[in-house]
Amino acid sequence: EVVELEKPDLIVPEIEAIATDELLKLEDEGYKVIPSARAARLTMDREGIRRLAAETLGLATSPYRFCDS
Repeated sequence: EVVELEKPDLIVPEIEAIATDELLKLEDEGYKVIPSARAARLTMDREGIRRLAAETLGLATSPYRFCDS
């Protein structure tokens, strides 16, 4: 609602607590989100960012494991 009312040129989300699905919708509607909704989602996903860095991009990382609580 706020975005539709204010019609901002750019949307810069607060990474700590953010509804990434809403950011994706706003991008689909043509709003410019910085960083992108995908980047914001990945930043909040610790396992995803680690896998991207280590496995997809082949960057050197410290040893790691994932566990469920």
